[in-house]
Amino acid sequence: MADKAKLTSQDLDAIEVAIENKVGKLAQSADLGSTKKKNYNPRQQADETRSDIARWFVLGQIFILPVILLMFMLFNMAMVQTNHAQNAIDIEKLTPLVTGFIASPIGFVLGYYFKSEEHKK
Repeated sequence: MADKAKLTSQDLDAIEVAIENKVGKLAQSADLGSTKKKNYNPRQQADETRSDIARWFVLGQIFILPVILLMFMLFNMAMVQTNHAQNAIDIEKLTPLVTGFIASPIGFVLGYYFKSEEHKK
């Protein structure tokens, strides 16, 4: 068996100093990172959240309209192919209903968003 090296008190002190230096550098870099972050502003955060909600709601509604119309067109094609054309949906009459159904919530969300923008001034 090889002889085990014994650590002296000077070696232990040197290790302790090295660990303290390393921990100090890590703590300092963590502090520097936190000072680079913007200060939290609840009003700005609320505005950004409101903007994101409005954007996603409008994009979702715009995406839903073609999907609904496509579903009606596929339904009509299936009715014609199975000789049930009398059960087909009249898309010309249905389009204003669907757009009205979708436009109302969009108007509400956009009105709420722009009202808050106007209220800030």
